[in-house]
Amino acid sequence: MSQAIALQCESDAIYLNVRPLETIIEELDTNSVPYVKIPPAEQKMGSWEIVLVFQNKEALEKYEKGELKAPWNAVEKEPAKKINPLKASKRAAGR
Repeated sequence: MSQAIALQCESDAIYLNVRPLETIIEELDTNSVPYVKIPPAEQKMGSWEIVLVFQNKEALEKYEKGELKAPWNAVEKEPAKKINPLKASKRAAGR
């Protein structure tokens, strides 16, 4: 029985915390919530089973067409700008 986590696609929030994969899928099916199961082989990092949850069926269709991206895909996001604290303190002292 593998552990999984359910993430809300539109908001980056955790929908269901760490639980067995079968339990998450059963709960989503009973509440008729649209979801996509993403196996670890498709992920660039990590070995968790991830279930991507959508607010409505239209969002699920957009994801399947490729118009909506997964929130954790760090490869496609721009890297965060690193701030050197030493240079920042010198700049602040010079003002």
